[in-house]
Amino acid sequence: MRWSAADEGRHRPGGGRWWQEAWEFDAWWDGGRAGVCVHVSLLPDQRRAWYWAALVRPAVPVVVVHDLDVALPRQALELRAAGLWADHVCETPFDHWTVANEAHGVALDDPEEGARRGYGDVVAMAFDLEWEQAGEAQPALAGEGLDGYVLACEVHGEIHLADGALTVAGQGARRHWWGERGWFDRPWGDAEADAGAQLVLSLQGDGRRSRFTRRLARSGWTERNQPVG
Repeated sequence: MRWSAADEGRHRPGGGRWWQEAWEFDAWWDGGRAGVCVHVSLLPDQRRAWYWAALVRPAVPVVVVHDLDVALPRQALELRAAGLWADHVCETPFDHWTVANEAHGVALDDPEEGARRGYGDVVAMAFDLEWEQAGEAQPALAGEGLDGYVLACEVHGEIHLADGALTVAGQGARRHWWGERGWFDRPWGDAEADAGAQLVLSLQGDGRRSRFTRRLARSGWTERNQPVG
């Protein structure tokens, strides 16, 4: 399947309250022992966006930024909320994206706390990262009835924390999809993603909830979603 440069941007919304469009950026280094993931979803019918970003490293707490009620941006992918600024810029279609944020997240000694109340120490964190294409675009999530694609990437840049800057140079991937995804209707994803989980989030909508898990391994991030009520 071929995609055009316009497909890197926002698509005309489909019908349905849970139609959404998502951009996802993953990176990992140090043999899969450290990594970041960034997710932004636009939900036009609900006039809001979802955002989460996480930094995982060995022997230190996972740092998570998680907001399910960000104002829907009028254009592009710049998000603003209390304690959060994030932007995602297509520098060259199907070649180069810049991802940046300045946010207050929480450091979680126990990643499972992310699916509960998310209590942890407040941590300032800022990304300034580049995703550069390292492979051809491939169809993504077609089995779930979604349109979209995924690309292998090389990732480099810096992450700024209170105790200094962390240089990033590693492998990565980015994924862009649009349609209605069954966050609260059925389970999906990697069946083993709960084992050794590094990031666990609780997602809510219309009185329903799901447990969303991401796990980092040597070959990259896996994910699993499980409705819980």
